[in-house]
Amino acid sequence: MSLSPQRLIAVTVSLATLAVAACAAPGSPQGGGAAAELAEPTAIEPAQPSAPSAPSDAPSSVLAAPPSTVFTSVLGVSTVPAAAPKRVAVVGDSLTLTATSELLLRFPLVGWDPVTVDGAAGQPVAARIHRVRELVDTGDLDAIVIALGSNDARLIVDSGQDVDAAWRVTQASAFTILADAQAVSCVIWVGVNSNTTRWHLDTWGAWFNNWVRYYAKFADWAAYSRGHQDWFLGDGVHLSVEGNAQYAELIVDTVAEQCG
Repeated sequence: MSLSPQRLIAVTVSLATLAVAACAAPGSPQGGGAAAELAEPTAIEPAQPSAPSAPSDAPSSVLAAPPSTVFTSVLGVSTVPAAAPKRVAVVGDSLTLTATSELLLRFPLVGWDPVTVDGAAGQPVAARIHRVRELVDTGDLDAIVIALGSNDARLIVDSGQDVDAAWRVTQASAFTILADAQAVSCVIWVGVNSNTTRWHLDTWGAWFNNWVRYYAKFADWAAYSRGHQDWFLGDGVHLSVEGNAQYAELIVDTVAEQCG
């Protein structure tokens, strides 16, 4: 069949239009080359089911842990240095001498350091002035205890001295010790046993005790020991084992109570 020129042109235009439309379609190869191969479809893996979420009031395992807190125990650890024990010296006669071990044992129990316990047998007040002065001059004492006086009464009897003259010596010697001891904040004088007639201590001792207690803090040994004959040896002055313990207890307790 023959086509007219007009019909042939119309067919040709239609074919060209179809070709252009095919090239412009999505996925079509660009340009006029050989037909491109179609890409293989990509396989899609099915999604894995996720774990069920925790209830809103349950603790989350992904919450950040709080910073750790360190608690330091103070048991056995002292943040404040312990105060040093206060220092005390005791100067006396044979009563101090025989009670020395008890004094050394008991003072630390009440927070005091007995730096010196110096007892010398047979010594009157005047004979111990130098020793008291030595200790005071160290400047290292919080308290000093003077336990003297019984031998002053003994010397009056043994030597036959005039009582008034002997008293003036004892009084002057005691004043000297007390004046020297003023450099120490706490001064204690231990009285004599005026419960015995030995060396006329019942009169001379009472006189001495009543006088010295006005010039120093006073440990009243006569009142403390009254009625306790078992604290003394046969002379009523020197001490038994129990007497040494009681004499020391009176001194230590007086220091603890009156010297802080």
